[in-house]
Amino acid sequence: MKNKITKLCALFIIFAVVGSSLNGIAIAANNPVNPTGYVPNGQLNNTLTNFIISSVAIIHVPDDYSTIQAAIDNASVGDTIIVRDGTYIENIVINKRLTIQSENGSDFTLVQAQNSNDHVLSVMADYVSLSGFTVKGAGSDKSGIYLRSPGTEVDHCNITDNKALNNGYGIFLYFSSNNTISNNNVSNNQYGIYLDVRSNSNTITNNIARLNVEVGIYLNSFSNYNTLSSNTANSNNYVGINLDSSNYNTLSGNTANSNDGLGIFLISSNYNTLSSNTANSNNWKIINYYSSYGYGIYLYSSNNNNILNNTANSNKMRGIYLETSNNNTISNNIASDNGVGISLDSSSNNTLSGNTANSNIWDGICLHSSSNNTLSGNTANLQHSKGTINRMNGIYLWYSSNNTLSGNTVSNNEDGISLYYSSNNTITNNNFNSKNNRGISLSQSSDNKIYLNDFIDNKANVYSYNSTNIWNSTEKISYLHLDNNYTNYLGNYWDNYTGIDDNKDGVGVTPYRINGDNDSYVLKIPWENYMPKPASTPKSTAAPTPSLTPTPAPTSAPTPKPTPAPTPAPTPKSTAAPTQTPTTTPATSPTLPPSHTPTPTSTPAPPTKDGWIKVIVTVLLVICILAVVLFLIIYVIRNR
Repeated sequence: MKNKITKLCALFIIFAVVGSSLNGIAIAANNPVNPTGYVPNGQLNNTLTNFIISSVAIIHVPDDYSTIQAAIDNASVGDTIIVRDGTYIENIVINKRLTIQSENGSDFTLVQAQNSNDHVLSVMADYVSLSGFTVKGAGSDKSGIYLRSPGTEVDHCNITDNKALNNGYGIFLYFSSNNTISNNNVSNNQYGIYLDVRSNSNTITNNIARLNVEVGIYLNSFSNYNTLSSNTANSNNYVGINLDSSNYNTLSGNTANSNDGLGIFLISSNYNTLSSNTANSNNWKIINYYSSYGYGIYLYSSNNNNILNNTANSNKMRGIYLETSNNNTISNNIASDNGVGISLDSSSNNTLSGNTANSNIWDGICLHSSSNNTLSGNTANLQHSKGTINRMNGIYLWYSSNNTLSGNTVSNNEDGISLYYSSNNTITNNNFNSKNNRGISLSQSSDNKIYLNDFIDNKANVYSYNSTNIWNSTEKISYLHLDNNYTNYLGNYWDNYTGIDDNKDGVGVTPYRINGDNDSYVLKIPWENYMPKPASTPKSTAAPTPSLTPTPAPTSAPTPKPTPAPTPAPTPKSTAAPTQTPTTTPATSPTLPPSHTPTPTSTPAPPTKDGWIKVIVTVLLVICILAVVLFLIIYVIRNR
């Protein structure tokens, strides 16, 4: 009888293999784009896989085994272990592909470290699924849930719906990639979620990381191409979300509020995208008696990042702060009710556009020792609700040169735009309006080009001290005025100008006096009305914009100074690495491959030769199945 059963099982396996092979052939025949029959992402859709999965065992703890570790040791690859409610005092090692889940969730199933000098749950195999546990009791340099296999990566694991509380590290990934960490609560640890040493392409989503001693979520040592979305990293004792030497990551929809120091912090991290995150109400904290924080989003020595559509409000010091960081794009963010809205320090070649920096205590946007930046289309209206503070600038340049400021709106400030020891900047197409104490203020600042701006309803339109500047374009501009085309130098619109325009070309005859300077080409109406002359090509609908790089004019504009090269960023202080993984961080960032998006395939053509092959293979498959079924029937009858 035993021999008969063995033969019968063998027949089933043969049937499964034959069916799988024919199915693969059919897939290949019907897939001209992928004729090998290979299914991407490991989704093997064949009969043999289904046959194996149907034999997976379900093990219950403590019904079948008294401990979780015993169940793991006796399980086969692919088995499911279900842990019933209770407290399990163990240090567990998962060294094979398993699904391990609690019966009723993390509120009812606790795994407490038996030895605090070891990880509570060590995942050492790929494709492990772990969900529904509370893990506690790992010591200061150990983890509640730890992913690493000695000498190799741990990949494609799914860690969901767990609570990791009161451990050194809540969840720690070391040299582990393509994992999903979702819907976990990692609180009251030293670090919440920690990715270290080239932990790449992981998905970290919908986790809560709060009240951790150091950092809520931390990416370190070239942990690249990760996606962090919809996480909450609030009320941590230092940083909400921290990237250190980690590149090409995407942070979107995260909340990093009320941390004692920094909301989102990038150190030596490049080519990252931060979009639609909230970093509000982060507090002042003094670190080692030298540094004080209270920043929403802070980039230190970090280049080529995109900071888009984020909200950084009510932070103690700065909403968005760049220090020795170059070539970043800061666009469409809201940074209001901070000490300073957006601040650049020793940072060059950045683009700030479409940002709102209102109601900050000191400055809306501040550049300190920063050059070659472009500020366009920003709004900086201060009039702070907490009281009047004398030093309140819409946009403030301090020892900053060769920047371009265009299309910005500044109102209700002490100074709309203020320059201090700042030269060779271009200031054009801005609106200084609505009750600035001074529209523009220049102190020890010369060789700036200031033209095509509106100065309206300010207590004083301009203040200039020991400064010699150019107050009109340095090349002639073609424009349309009162339905007539003109070409002339253009200055600024001053609402208190009383000179005349005798030839009706829109430019005043009498200069506007600015201490020792003159605006010799005063606009009679706001600059927006001086439309450029239409292009001569009939098909072109776009009008040329005024040149922002003038050539020498009769005002004898000085030759601009050479653009200084960006100052090399200093090496930041290293962040302490976990003691259980004494590895050496690579000195330079590796060459990283670009991401590839599959090319959409076109609509399949009508069946031709491949279609007939599919029909023939399908018929053979049916015949094979009928033959096997018939053979089994005859076999059973003969062996009764």
